[in-house]
Amino acid sequence: MARCAVECREMIRGFNRVSLPLFVAYYRRHLPKFEAVHTILKEGKLGKITEVRLFCSRLRPMPKERGEGRKEEWRVDAAVAGGGLFLDLGSHMLDLVDWLFGPVPLESVKGMAGCTRSCSSISRNSISSSRSNGHSTSSSSSFSSSSTPKNRTAADVEDQVRMVFRTKEGALGMGSWNFASSIEEDSFVIVGEKGHVKFSVFNNGPIVLTTRKEGKDDAEKGMVVETIGGFDVKASPHVHLPLIAAVTDDVRRWKEAKKAAATAKTKCDVSIIKDKNGDEEEKEEKEEIEWQCRSTGASALRTSEVMDKVLVAYYGGTRDDAFWTRPETWDMPI
Repeated sequence: MARCAVECREMIRGFNRVSLPLFVAYYRRHLPKFEAVHTILKEGKLGKITEVRLFCSRLRPMPKERGEGRKEEWRVDAAVAGGGLFLDLGSHMLDLVDWLFGPVPLESVKGMAGCTRSCSSISRNSISSSRSNGHSTSSSSSFSSSSTPKNRTAADVEDQVRMVFRTKEGALGMGSWNFASSIEEDSFVIVGEKGHVKFSVFNNGPIVLTTRKEGKDDAEKGMVVETIGGFDVKASPHVHLPLIAAVTDDVRRWKEAKKAAATAKTKCDVSIIKDKNGDEEEKEEKEEIEWQCRSTGASALRTSEVMDKVLVAYYGGTRDDAFWTRPETWDMPI
């Protein structure tokens, strides 16, 4: 949604000031594949959820100043993206956690981030965690480096992120993002008492649902594996289409509701005058619109808050300022 949660809040306040709805393009909430996962959970096929595992690995981007390999992108420039690929790819995985399980309690989030690529200057890994009072602490471990903090730039973003968390229902979760890898792979695994489900977030591959088969004896018991596919065939040529359709419908209904409210207010003003003359009170009732779009400014803010909590130690103890202008403070003890 933005480079950090502070900017998300500024956007929300701006839209609120002019009474406009705000939607964010976490479009996977509206894709059939992830709706199918949502249905599996809603129907209780996995039983009580006990574990959530997120994994994402991508090839190491090569430095543009060397002219080797593929070019560096804006997505790994903190001044533009607010961090590394964790904000670009990890955000979509964490948004799904928010949608499938509800808001992640921030106090449960702990994270570690580091930069391991040899082209730059980072020499430490930082750990960010929570005390019971909600304040963040960090510890750092050092290893050899040939550069100094003053040589760092806004491109020295994290390429390794690890986190642990707890869902609001109590399931423990873990996430691992490696953007300095030799493999390209991702997975989202949800484990319950009755079964588990595994799927990729970034391709149209199938959902693999494994459930326990109950029986009177061991011969009848076992695991049943079901592959739910066809998402590549069902996929829209425009991946954002389902979300945009929901936004369009919401904006149309919002405009209609606003027009109706303006008409009602005119009538209400007349009735208030009459009521005042008769020493009576008139209470104005506002009709709340239930958005069809599942990704709003409020939901996207929650994901940004989680990512900030994970990255805060790496970026020098706070992401509430223009941290991209002070790379010399990154990855240092708080």
